[in-house]
Amino acid sequence: MNLRRICSLLLFPHAVWCLGCVPTSILDGQEGSLDPVDSEDPADSEEEEESYPEAEEGSCTAWKFAYCDAIVACSAFVTREQCELDLGWLVCQDSAPLGECQKKIERAVEDDACDELPEECGPSAIADRTLAIELCQNIHTAMCEQRLFCGLEFSAEACLDSLSRSEPCEAFTSFLPTAVDCAKAYSRLACDEGMPEVCAGSLRY
Repeated sequence: MNLRRICSLLLFPHAVWCLGCVPTSILDGQEGSLDPVDSEDPADSEEEEESYPEAEEGSCTAWKFAYCDAIVACSAFVTREQCELDLGWLVCQDSAPLGECQKKIERAVEDDACDELPEECGPSAIADRTLAIELCQNIHTAMCEQRLFCGLEFSAEACLDSLSRSEPCEAFTSFLPTAVDCAKAYSRLACDEGMPEVCAGSLRY
């Protein structure tokens, strides 16, 4: 069933998907964290791959699991690994109806009714963007300072204004821990170098 078109309209208004993660789940215990996932002993990973960690019903983590279950069921183009990476460090709004959304998503998947996935239960509606916005603004500031230093901009203010229109920070719902290092990487970037590798995909839509 190819429901990419439906899912993209309902749940992925800014679908930018890349990279991957381990199936033992980046979603568990990472909400709002800036610490990278610790490496695991291969033997421990084999034991944990059989099931996902328990998540309290109605919690942010439980909603993430339900949402990514829907991705697997409803999209031929987005993998569970990609979904988990996008949601891994997403912070849920305190006021978000997580329990209600979790049930609605699970019910739609169980009924094989992907066209009934609720728009108000996707990441764009659930995410608390505060930290993602702050990280984005830090990166934009570092980018503009570097470009000004290299003679590529006439003023930092004009550069920031341009970025705010071409890449509005309010559009990002989540981030990877590498976003913290991205701004620092721009401050050390030579004028003839391109975007630091650490910045690629560090902010998530």
